[in-house]
Amino acid sequence: MIKKFPLVKKIYEYMKEKYNTFPEFLWKKSPETSVFRCKHNRKWYSVILTVKKEKLGFKDEGITYILNVKIDDPVYLNFLLSKDGYFRAYHMNKNSWISILLDGTVPLKDIKSLIDLSYNVVSENKNRKIRKELKKEI
Repeated sequence: MIKKFPLVKKIYEYMKEKYNTFPEFLWKKSPETSVFRCKHNRKWYSVILTVKKEKLGFKDEGITYILNVKIDDPVYLNFLLSKDGYFRAYHMNKNSWISILLDGTVPLKDIKSLIDLSYNVVSENKNRKIRKELKKEI
């Protein structure tokens, strides 16, 4: 199925080149679902999965790929939701994750920016925790 979605391959390549991260396929029941983790803290920064189009509100049948990324700004998250190709996160916390349709509706450059944002948000969570620990010691 991935051949029908060349954008997925480009996203895999981008995350490999930029962050040296590779897809992890964790579930036998969902063999096309891949998780990408930050190297230093092993937390997920993106998930690529297939969903039935009807789960996203489409009337037509079939399956599509989506990318879930973490967004730490609720105003920005709501702004994205007002645009075509963006949905409340499928199978993730809907307050801090968003799903992006990978059918070409959202340009690759925008997807890359959101991957970068998600990576930084997840990376900063580690740094934020370290800063809190340091403040306790002072």
